Amino acid sequence: METTETMRIAAKSEALARAASALMPDGLLPSFSRWDDPTDRPMFTGSPPVFAKGHGATLTDVDGNEYVDYIGGHGALILGHADQRVVAAISKAASKGCGFGVPSETEVRLVELIVGRFPSIDMVRLAHTSADALSCALAVAREYTGREVVATFEGYPFGGGEPSSSFTLPYNDIEAAQRLFREHGSSIAAVVVEPVGVSTGLIPPADRFLKTLRTLCDAHGALLIFDEAFTGLRVAPGGAAALCGVTPDLTVLGPMLGGGLPLAACGGSKKTMKHAEAKGVAGRLGPTSGNLIAMAAGIATLQAIGEPGFYEALEEKAVRLEDGLRAAAEDAGVSTYHTRVASILGMFFSHGRITQAASARHCDASRFARFHEAMLDRGVLLPPSPFSCIFISAAHTVDEIDRTIEAARQAFTVVGD
Repeated sequence: METTETMRIAAKSEALARAASALMPDGLLPSFSRWDDPTDRPMFTGSPPVFAKGHGATLTDVDGNEYVDYIGGHGALILGHADQRVVAAISKAASKGCGFGVPSETEVRLVELIVGRFPSIDMVRLAHTSADALSCALAVAREYTGREVVATFEGYPFGGGEPSSSFTLPYNDIEAAQRLFREHGSSIAAVVVEPVGVSTGLIPPADRFLKTLRTLCDAHGALLIFDEAFTGLRVAPGGAAALCGVTPDLTVLGPMLGGGLPLAACGGSKKTMKHAEAKGVAGRLGPTSGNLIAMAAGIATLQAIGEPGFYEALEEKAVRLEDGLRAAAEDAGVSTYHTRVASILGMFFSHGRITQAASARHCDASRFARFHEAMLDRGVLLPPSPFSCIFISAAHTVDEIDRTIEAARQAFTVVGD
């Protein structure tokens, strides 16, 4: 389907952006970011659009402009905006009360679904946010091992450790990980890793990378923590752990558990979690969410994505978009590097491969900004950072994907190389 540049009306968005700038640090830009990372700031040549509503795979801004959305609540809205199953669950839950602050049947039913989907998880602790869930995982790991030091990876926004008690490694660098454990293995409580890197654009794990981390943790008595706040339930029914064939000790899950509403979880083996229970770690972390609306939305979401063929259909759409974007860039003579894991896509304006945060930081951010703006003018909303991921939802239609590819063909021509 043909897609052409349009003159976007932006009067209301600009007025709201001015109001926000007077009332909020950085105005509206943090709303587009996943992290408080100054190198990952959203890039707009003008005021960012301010949105009024979403339906399916489409967002509509306050000026009436419509966009095919590939941010999708930073991946949490795997069913798209305002999915009727989720909306119905939210409405029914709200009629009973927003939250009790005490145990509910809804909480138990949601946890049963989580445990049933993740072979690596026997017990779960619900939390308000992914940062809370990560703090839970770190507390469990430190109590379990009796150690304090945590290892993580470049580009990862470490939300639970102190710089004085953590090491940072290059992602996908097996030799660096082996060297760290040779020198400091006896003091390391845990390794925290995104099994599929999403913090600096989509970077898949290298061969043997995750298996090597598993082996090193086992050999030195450390715990392996998978941060699946963005990949859990999106890339496979059992998360990236199932996809990659590596079992972590603890897993952090994010807002997809709440159908996009604030909800997260820390889960792990019974042995690990029972040890934490015996030491009173869970009790010190405060109560679980108690948010009936978010938990009901999560149940509806997990039931929907558990339908036969769901992941296969989602990946077909992602492959179609990946192939189309790559071909459009090649036809325009624009150098790009593309990555994909299941329904998550990465696209870097780069002449070389991207395997680590360091190489991602060398991609052409200014060319990305021009491309993003050209796509916005053609009714396509991509994540406005060169280090963010493109997320496909079940609500995206083949027609919307084909329109996106045609828009990209035109936008690549505008950008040049």
